[in-house]
Amino acid sequence: MLLTVPGNLLLAGEYAITEEGGLGLAFAVEPRVEVLVEPARKLGITGIMGTERVEWADDGPRAGIFQRIIECLPETDALTQRIHITIDSSRFYDATGRKRGLGSSAALVVGLVHALTDGRKRNPLDLLRTCIDTHRAIQGGRGSGYDIAASLFGGAGLFTGGALPNWRQISLPWLTGRRIFVVAGERAVKSSPAVAAYIDWKRTHQQQAAAFLLDSNAAVRALCDARDFDAARQALARAREIGIVLGDAIGIPAAASWNADSDWLCKASGAGNEMGICIGPDSAIDPPPEVSTSAEAVFISAPGVRVEAD
Repeated sequence: MLLTVPGNLLLAGEYAITEEGGLGLAFAVEPRVEVLVEPARKLGITGIMGTERVEWADDGPRAGIFQRIIECLPETDALTQRIHITIDSSRFYDATGRKRGLGSSAALVVGLVHALTDGRKRNPLDLLRTCIDTHRAIQGGRGSGYDIAASLFGGAGLFTGGALPNWRQISLPWLTGRRIFVVAGERAVKSSPAVAAYIDWKRTHQQQAAAFLLDSNAAVRALCDARDFDAARQALARAREIGIVLGDAIGIPAAASWNADSDWLCKASGAGNEMGICIGPDSAIDPPPEVSTSAEAVFISAPGVRVEAD
C-alpha cells in the first residue's frame, strides 16, 4: 500500500490554539509525505528525511522518533506486525537540508500511525485522537494538534484547541485562485521554548492573556467568515497585530520585513518570525519584491491522507 500525507500551515491563531477553546485557521498544503507499506518477515521502518536515511531499529537514537511512536501505540501490538514501512519526507527539506516549515513532523506521525493501525478501518475522529496523543507524547506532552488535523483531513479548517481538539472543514472564498507563498525568516525558532515563554508570561499577566485569547479568537472568526479579499485583509491585519504585540511581550518577536502593509496579506506563521505566509491579490503571480529571493509558492491540498495504491 502507498499512502501520502500533505503538509500543513497555520494562517492565524498562534499560541491561542494551545488553550482550551482557542481558535486557529489552518490548511493542508503540498508537498506530501509518502508512506510505502510492504509485507515483511517482521516490523521494519525506513525513514528518508532530507539527505538522511534512518533505519529502525538498527540506528538506535537516530531512529528515536520511530521508537517513540511505536511505544505510544501498545494497543496495536505494532512489534508483531509483519510489514516494512518506508516513509519519505525528503520533499519537506530544502537543498541545504533545512526543514521548509511545512509541518513534516505532524505529517510523519499521521502517516506512521495510519500505517501501523490500519487507519482505513478506523473512525476518523478516533484516528485524529490517536495521532494527536502520539504527537504530543513525542513532544514532551505539548502540541495543539492543529497540524495533525490539517494533514489528516486536508483542505482548510477551523481548529479548536484543548484536551479534545476539534476540526471543522470550511470554505474560504476569498482564497480561491490566489497564490500563497511561504517566506523563510532569518533564523529557526523552536516551538517548545516559544510556547514555554508564552506560558510563563501568562502566569503573571492573566488579564492580558485572557484579552489576547478573546482578541485572537475574534480575528480568526473574522477570517473564516470573510466573503472577499478586503474583509480577509482587514482580519489578517488584526491577527498580525495581535501576534506582534504578544511576541514582544513574551520575548519571541513575530515582526519581520514581510509584515509590511501592502496589497498582500502577509504575517508570521507559527512561533516567532521563523516563517511568514504571503497571499497575493487576484493578479499576483510572483511574490512581493521584498521577499522574492526567499519566497516559495505552496498549494492547498484538498485531500488529507490519501491511499494512492493498495
